[in-house]
Amino acid sequence: MAQSLKLNEKKLQEIINFKPHKAQQEILNALSKAREVLVCAGRRFGKSLLAAYAALKEVLYPNTRIWIVAPNYDTSQIVFSQIVKWIYKIAPSGKTISIKKRPFPQLTTAFGSIIECKSAENPVGLLGRATDLVILDEAARIPSSIWYQYLFPTTHDYAGKTLFISTPFGRNWFYDKFIQLKEKDCAFHYPSIENPYFPKEEWERAKQELPEQIFKQEYLAEFVEEGTGVFRGIKEIINENALKEPQAGHFYILGVDLAKYRDFTVLVVIDQNTHEVVYFDRFKELSYTYQKQRIIE
Repeated sequence: MAQSLKLNEKKLQEIINFKPHKAQQEILNALSKAREVLVCAGRRFGKSLLAAYAALKEVLYPNTRIWIVAPNYDTSQIVFSQIVKWIYKIAPSGKTISIKKRPFPQLTTAFGSIIECKSAENPVGLLGRATDLVILDEAARIPSSIWYQYLFPTTHDYAGKTLFISTPFGRNWFYDKFIQLKEKDCAFHYPSIENPYFPKEEWERAKQELPEQIFKQEYLAEFVEEGTGVFRGIKEIINENALKEPQAGHFYILGVDLAKYRDFTVLVVIDQNTHEVVYFDRFKELSYTYQKQRIIE
């Protein structure tokens, strides 16, 4: 990362008319020191503005490569579009920048820096490059393999940074990453209302109108294990003494829901004689060979 010049952030923020609110500034401070920072925040917290500013700062230095990776190209352009708006305020004539929309959105500067939009739907497009900054937008909705197998290796050459931003989506790999980075003071959790510009009346409206589980996930940014599934409140009605060892003379049915990376493989055993669930297990990110052994056991 070629950063021999010192960026005047105060002047930059004045030019683009952006003043980070307190929570955004805490995150930016962490990103200036750490290689990986994760933001789990509710809708309208300001995650996209935060990410756009982080990318803008990097692209103003020479010879930097920034990727904005999202579940699809449409989502990746949310952050990208904000960067474009801001960079035209810095270079109104457009002579020092080039912007292309095909084959994917990208911005190139006259001093060799580039921002590219990438889609998690096209892993092949994530091969073969080294990055200075990777932004994973809606990271919780991106398969774990995209990060671990494709994006993580791109950060090696230049000790690149990674900014994960997302609302939660159950307790998947994004949750695991949150726990990991929390121990390093590099993971942040904010409900939508932490944005001082979020209208309080809209907060109350969402609280009243939305199902509780959706409000918790989308606005409180809670890692709701049951997500927005059809069946809710299961834990509250489970009899803890229901799980039993196999009994002679009883017949059992084993149900298996297979998964590998993003979701859990779930095993449920039902006693055919009593119609009770007598065994339950779940696990994820295991090869199918190990899963087969575990199911047989």
